[in-house]
Amino acid sequence: MTIKKSSSLQRVPSAVLWLIMAVSVAVQFSFLIMGQTSLSSFRWENSPVHASVETAGAVIALLVAWLLVSLERRGEGPDFALRISAALIGMGLLDGLHALVHVGNLFVWLHSIATFIGG
Repeated sequence: MTIKKSSSLQRVPSAVLWLIMAVSVAVQFSFLIMGQTSLSSFRWENSPVHASVETAGAVIALLVAWLLVSLERRGEGPDFALRISAALIGMGLLDGLHALVHVGNLFVWLHSIATFIGG
């Protein structure tokens, strides 16, 4: 027995995603402007806080990947769940390593490649 979704239910997640993307673009753009103007001299280099945030992000990425793999095993996930989980695992591992190294070239390279792999 299959249950058909109504078209109004399918539009709600789409509208929510568009709203999230619009808010994200607005926030990113405002930070870009503030970084060039009012916050151009602001520096906050706190390695323990940065490492904690990056570690939390890595753990979240690995948990979401585990959830997607679990859904795929039960046959409930989308067709692309394994590809997304692979990207999240790669990004989570590299972000975890990024959190462990000192600030320098390797630090920036690990974060950049983690973003690339995750994207």
